[in-house]
Amino acid sequence: MGMYPKGGKTRFTMSNPDLVFLDAGIFIGALLSQDPRHSEARPIVEAARCGTLLACTSVGVLSEVYAALTWTGSQPPHPPKNRQ
Repeated sequence: MGMYPKGGKTRFTMSNPDLVFLDAGIFIGALLSQDPRHSEARPIVEAARCGTLLACTSVGVLSEVYAALTWTGSQPPHPPKNRQ
């Protein structure tokens, strides 16, 4: 596989038990302060961002997050003031 999280320091393998895959729901929950998952999701994403949690995601997940956060017909709406 060719995915290198943490700036290329750890090679992604299916057998690496310490590597966590972050799906769209965790990013959406972390970014939207009104989301019921926010209090649990935000620290997880922050830990991954800071490097204390070894995590990865995919381009497909990032596309899903972008689509969910920018879709004008979302229910409930996600105005920029609710995003962190």
